[in-house]
Amino acid sequence: MDDDRDLRAFLHSWRNDLRSELLSDAHHHLHMDQAAFARRVSPYFPSVKMLHLYMSPVNSATTGVALDRSLWVLRNINTRKIIQLCGLFFTWGTFEGICKKFVDVLWAGAIFRQLLQVRFTS
Repeated sequence: MDDDRDLRAFLHSWRNDLRSELLSDAHHHLHMDQAAFARRVSPYFPSVKMLHLYMSPVNSATTGVALDRSLWVLRNINTRKIIQLCGLFFTWGTFEGICKKFVDVLWAGAIFRQLLQVRFTS
């Protein structure tokens, strides 16, 4: 329980720092102050329970359930479909903007996937 008490004390200070940053944009990350948003930061944000779930997520490794890895299959990447989905679901703007984000954000994963295919099919 001391851990929760320490966490709650830290969060109290963190919330004050967050509100201060939202009010002043001292680090110039927001392009303008966010006074209305600062006023809406709840004294219970973030939830300690939610933080514990993030710090100790329940997943197949923590539940002891054996994984069926037979379903894990490397597939070819459908670049066209990824770009279409990015256009629909992300605010990456124009086709050129989507292509730039693709190169900046997704390309390394696509290359890594190709390397895995070479490794596991050789």
